[in-house]
Amino acid sequence: MFKLPVSDYVADYYKKRGIEFTYRQQARLCWTGASLLKEQLELLRELLTLSDDTDLNAEIRERITFEEESLKYFMTNNNPAIIYILTPISDDDDDPEPEYFSQAENAIAYGKAIGEAFSLEKRYFYCL
Repeated sequence: MFKLPVSDYVADYYKKRGIEFTYRQQARLCWTGASLLKEQLELLRELLTLSDDTDLNAEIRERITFEEESLKYFMTNNNPAIIYILTPISDDDDDPEPEYFSQAENAIAYGKAIGEAFSLEKRYFYCL
């Protein structure tokens, strides 16, 4: 059984009411419901092995290729105007201080070292 990216409560709700989703609907839930890109790609690859819809499979392959390329470009930084902003996610602090990095790998290593959940975003840096 394919595990949709929904909470257990929602999954139980659908199951109790006999609601079943088509492969296309499941793909849509994966595209919008998975919070992490890694999770999204894993779910799409699993759905690709289950689906027999050739049009949908072509769309899933295209989406996987696009997301993998996007991740590759996110992780590499050949532009000095791009910075990576790491912000710790903590219940204790209402306004955590962000840290700035020129390379995504360095930001991720720092985030793992602080031992907290964090968000990482890529932005263009402009001086006026």
